[in-house]
Amino acid sequence: MRIHRLLAFLSVAALAPLSRGGAQTCQGTAQFREGKARLDVDYQRSDDLEYYRAGVAYGVQGSFFGGVSVDETQLRHGGASITGFGGSLGYQFHWVDTPFQVCPLVSVNYTSGNGANITSVGFGGSLGYRIEVQPGFDLVPAAGIRWMSNSTSSSGSSSSVGSISSSELFMDFGMVFHRVWSVVPGVLFPSPASAKTRWTFGLAYNWGT
Repeated sequence: MRIHRLLAFLSVAALAPLSRGGAQTCQGTAQFREGKARLDVDYQRSDDLEYYRAGVAYGVQGSFFGGVSVDETQLRHGGASITGFGGSLGYQFHWVDTPFQVCPLVSVNYTSGNGANITSVGFGGSLGYRIEVQPGFDLVPAAGIRWMSNSTSSSGSSSSVGSISSSELFMDFGMVFHRVWSVVPGVLFPSPASAKTRWTFGLAYNWGT
């Protein structure tokens, strides 16, 4: 059961960059009006794990956006790697007449490894603001919260052996270059309190009209 709880925690970690992959100003990246398609990669690190993800997203300015991704998690103190894949769907709009952009988002992720399979369903939202520093360079700070429900089953069996709910706060410090390149360092604070803070780093490129 201890392994199952650990895997549930890891599946929560996997949802963080999955949401970033489908977002825009509300989560620190270039706007979809600069390119409706996006290719992105992400890295997370804490005292317990290292996480890698690659994804592709598509969105329409001021409307729906979505993405799919594949990921791998490696425990830093030994243990087998854990692979996963998932998808997300969200909507973007500006908060009343303010310059802040808000993005509610739902996501689902499936991970498998160490004898267990985990399905994670998440819901949350984020808020961001674009600051034009000079032509060709914008700062895009953003922050948000997510709630997750993680269901675990043993490999080779469809029966559930446990479930856990959790939440996480995150902050991204996006930098957008030439309107289409995004560099997004950040930090994520998961619950419960015993979970380790994770440092995150993402790269993304937008293209298409």
